[in-house]
Amino acid sequence: MKKILGILVVFALSFLMSPQTNKVYAAACTGFNLVQGAGGPFNEGVATNNISLKLTNVTDGAFQFHFRGELDSAGIAIELINGTGSGGVVNFTSSNQNLFQAGSWVIRVAGPGISGFCELDTYEVSGPSCGYVYAGQIGRDDSTAAGVCFYSPEGGCLDSTHDIIITSSVYKGDGSPYTETVWQDLVPGGIGSVKSGASPNGFLLGNFGPLDPKNYQIEVQTTATGGVLCTYDFEVMGSCEGTGEDQCLESPVVDSGPDVFSLCDQIPETNADQRQKCIDCTLGGEDNLEGIWTAIGCIKKDPQVIIKKLITVGLGVGGGFTLITFLIAGFIFSTSQGSPERVKNAKEMMTSSIIGLLFVLFSVSLLQFVGWSILKIPGFGG
Repeated sequence: MKKILGILVVFALSFLMSPQTNKVYAAACTGFNLVQGAGGPFNEGVATNNISLKLTNVTDGAFQFHFRGELDSAGIAIELINGTGSGGVVNFTSSNQNLFQAGSWVIRVAGPGISGFCELDTYEVSGPSCGYVYAGQIGRDDSTAAGVCFYSPEGGCLDSTHDIIITSSVYKGDGSPYTETVWQDLVPGGIGSVKSGASPNGFLLGNFGPLDPKNYQIEVQTTATGGVLCTYDFEVMGSCEGTGEDQCLESPVVDSGPDVFSLCDQIPETNADQRQKCIDCTLGGEDNLEGIWTAIGCIKKDPQVIIKKLITVGLGVGGGFTLITFLIAGFIFSTSQGSPERVKNAKEMMTSSIIGLLFVLFSVSLLQFVGWSILKIPGFGG
């Protein structure tokens, strides 16, 4: 039992290593109630996106909702939409796609009884992102894969006499293929240095023809972002002869990370809420911290968050173990049939269970007081 109590204390101590943060909004609205917020996060380009707000305890009259977005494309978007308060309630809804451009958004409201605009709510919109990007070449005599060779800085060679194909993939914020137009911009450029197109699977194959020997960069862009999503660097040689045994790579070299969307696809479609949480987890969600979806939920790829998640689970297990131990002691006591030894053992188990539970309940506050107020250890509060 002493070992168990020691484990519970370690759980409580480790729990404090994860700092707690609270969002503070300046000029927050007062005097009425926001009973339904914007929600989110949303994914750009989804036709069903909709914001519904409900305010209660308001003064009847005309209201104005001010939407301001700091876009991922480094721009600012502002939308003003009117609403009406009636019977002390404002029901506002909008599916205006201008409100769902990728970035961070703040909603402010003005109306009767409100001095100027006050900050009402915030939400996030995820935009498209790059998947794989790689360069290849067709018509090569040294390839056994139908004349196709791929580039790699570690050995795959592209020459200046055969057509060069750039393959890129783009996904929406929800992980589905980006089916709108995608651009590949070749730098340094020239005539024919921009390729564009759209496909149901989000892939674009741009044929730039033979290129002069030099270093190049491909910039992948979409109309949704108005800027560069990602870049890809490659080099073209005058000739690939004598450059090594791996002068023709017959399969593309891409990042070997897990296919997070295939992982989320394993969740049944009937459980749409869990699927969306899985996608939000892998893409970062509101805190922009990517994570791994597990049976116990989302575990972020951040040491402090991982520790907090593990300790939270550990505390739950410790509390459950304490309860089970207490129940076992009660069973032993009720079936002791007057046996002094069994009664003594049951009482000792009950006492140990209660002490363990008290450690779990009070060690957090005690350690926070000692760690921060006395020793000033970072991460213990304050």
